[in-house]
Amino acid sequence: MKIFFVRHGLSETNVSKIYVADTTKVPLTKHGMMQAEKTAKILSNYGKFDLIICSPYLRTMQTAEIINKELNVKKIIYNDLIIEQYPEIYKKFADKNIKSTESSIELLKDKEKLALFTKYVDIKDIIKCSKLEKLINETTDPFERYDLTKKYHIAIAQMMKHIPPKKLFSNDMKFFKYLKTLKKKCILVITHGMVLERFVGIITNTPYYQIKFIDKSNENLYKYYGTNNCCIMGCLYDASHKQLQLIIPPNILHLKDLIEKEPNIYPQFQIKS
Repeated sequence: MKIFFVRHGLSETNVSKIYVADTTKVPLTKHGMMQAEKTAKILSNYGKFDLIICSPYLRTMQTAEIINKELNVKKIIYNDLIIEQYPEIYKKFADKNIKSTESSIELLKDKEKLALFTKYVDIKDIIKCSKLEKLINETTDPFERYDLTKKYHIAIAQMMKHIPPKKLFSNDMKFFKYLKTLKKKCILVITHGMVLERFVGIITNTPYYQIKFIDKSNENLYKYYGTNNCCIMGCLYDASHKQLQLIIPPNILHLKDLIEKEPNIYPQFQIKS
């Protein structure tokens, strides 16, 4: 069985990075729709798809609809196991112009935003995260950075009261067990970035951040690896040996022309002078 995974196209909150109360209704941007069209063209080269499984959020459903205009798959199934789950505390930040990528260091410098944050989180947790963030920025030792980054993510999760990892992992495993029961030749799964990062780990038994070091033989291509919007990832499931094999690392190589035409949307690919 071939299983392809796609992250939804660029959404409005991907651009603003502002917390919203209801993430289920966030739509794609016009650029996100263009990404989905490009993705559909590439996927059509991999043969006939038997089934699309999609997260029941607006941005993923819109992505699925655009892609399916090209693939013409008869059946789309919506599955709650592959939704992006946010802690309830995130809803409290909605409409307060607080970005989901706030730096703890910068947050401590902004009294207005800090006042908003400390209504919901402990100032001691923010200070702890900022200290770890500072150490990460200062170290040049890759092993030390790895250890500090791990501690930082744990501290952020505790501060923001994230969904317990055990619950997320349990849902992920339920979904893969469900995939294994499907007697299909080729399946497309349309989901979210954080879900895909965890799925990489399940397929390869390797943490997501290590996947980026799979192949550095071509630096020009390597930079396009990652779970960016409308990335494609592919794997094979061998039922007889009960094995999953990653055949296409998550990448947006098929979006190179969009990156070149609208570089402001892709700041991570801009050349720094």
